Amino acid sequence: MLEQGQYKINPDLNICFDVVEFESLLNRAEDLPRGSKARAANLEQAVELYRGPFMEEFYGEWTEMRRRELENKYLKTLSLLANLNGDRGKHDKAIALLEKLIAIDPYHDEVYCQLMEWHLATGDKVSALRIYKRYLDTVTSELEFDPPAQIRELRKRILTG
Repeated sequence: MLEQGQYKINPDLNICFDVVEFESLLNRAEDLPRGSKARAANLEQAVELYRGPFMEEFYGEWTEMRRRELENKYLKTLSLLANLNGDRGKHDKAIALLEKLIAIDPYHDEVYCQLMEWHLATGDKVSALRIYKRYLDTVTSELEFDPPAQIRELRKRILTG
């Protein structure tokens, strides 16, 4: 709409900015008690809102900084929500959340460990071994180092039962 020679957004429109809503949900979750259903609900809504890298089609210093900031918040939220579900025994849901995290940033030893643990908790040794193999294929082959003791121990537990 044109008003006094300037274009303005129609104030009657209901416009939602997903980044604003994403951060608002995270802030609300932060103010709620850890482990509460309300906190989990806010985190779940935030995860659902995230659609990928912020303004991916544009490159600029400010967009790159904002993109990294939002992605880090998303990854942290995935981890928090996964742990919340894992603590409640919802291992399948927790695994799915960590799989999303690994798809974006595959270099977290602790995430691989947690994935293996939760697969073991569900009795799925085959998937736990697949995670171990994926870890080796991704992390050790690219970074050329031996797996940490914690991951080697998990592999031994998987194989020995």
